[in-house]
Amino acid sequence: MAIQTVDWLAREALLILQSNMVATQLYDRQYEADFSGSEARGDTIRVRRRDRGNAQEFGGAINPRGLQESKIDIVLEKHYDASFEITSKEAKLDLDSFSDQVVEPEVVSIAELVDAFALSKINDLPNMAGVDGAGAPLAFATDIGGVAQYRKVLNNLKVPMAGRQAIWSPEGDAKLLSIASFVEANKKGDNGTALAEASLGRVLGFDHWMAQNVDETPLASLDGASAQVVGALPVGTTAIPVDTANGAAVVFADRSTVQIGGINYTVNGAATMAGSAGTINILEGLKAPAADNDVVSTPYAKSDNFVPRGAIFVPRAFAFVSVPLDIPPGAEAAVITNNGYSIRVVRDYDITSKKTIVSFDCLVGSRVVHGELGAKVVEA
Repeated sequence: MAIQTVDWLAREALLILQSNMVATQLYDRQYEADFSGSEARGDTIRVRRRDRGNAQEFGGAINPRGLQESKIDIVLEKHYDASFEITSKEAKLDLDSFSDQVVEPEVVSIAELVDAFALSKINDLPNMAGVDGAGAPLAFATDIGGVAQYRKVLNNLKVPMAGRQAIWSPEGDAKLLSIASFVEANKKGDNGTALAEASLGRVLGFDHWMAQNVDETPLASLDGASAQVVGALPVGTTAIPVDTANGAAVVFADRSTVQIGGINYTVNGAATMAGSAGTINILEGLKAPAADNDVVSTPYAKSDNFVPRGAIFVPRAFAFVSVPLDIPPGAEAAVITNNGYSIRVVRDYDITSKKTIVSFDCLVGSRVVHGELGAKVVEA
């Protein structure tokens, strides 16, 4: 196994890891530079979110205000590992065979976990596409006009046109491929390359992708009723004190959506108010100040199930970070980083079992940073 150095193992593993990712290649990667490279699982950085802007018609005098920036935490939530024993027979394989039979299945298993983790953040988006005017879920689109209604949601949110992406679950992918515009390459103008590359191509201003690890588990019923904010709250507040006018108990389900001042927010942990008062925690902080007695409402239908089929967004809606891990002192190990991905390989001989142990691992984090720049696509 002398020719299978840890550096070769790390390079081969990173190549395989990158080639098996979907969501992580479509998310914003700018925040990795804020980590020092010596972090462990659970470490956090605080990053700054941009001001929403203050454009007004000039009426003879300007009306300046301070920048309403807020900060948000990105946590290195997941440390994924694939460790395995190497027999003398496997150690004698040539490099290509060793990569195919040993390295690839181990690293692909990590890639699937990383991709599923990143894709799980779709359910943290506060906005939904695929609902009617009353906020109830609709059947999935069956023609290009139905897909255009998904696009309309981002248009109404004033999401930038450039860089729009769409990720679909296997079920969503299958349904879209029954629509002629997604399979007729001449209408997409891509000379047929989309299907050849297992992508759905560019349709209606979106690059469309299928991701096998989209979680299609129905979202919890949205049980909330209205409540009122207690006190004036600044931009960035995540714990929203509320009360209800009639003193009744109110429940806002975890990952359901509430609306404050016309802006949607994702509930972070179920909020139950008995005796009329309580606190609603939201995933992203307030994006505009809230005043005392502002209404907290549920913009989507109550007691309905919403089945997620994917998401439409621009990359800045999400953040993904992959941070290099330290090399253990005295270990035969290597860390390789390329294009924002990092993987560590450690190899050791276990004197107890008299076997060689190889370990691949990586440290990652992901979250919604600008939820207003995307929407999850749901159906009834």
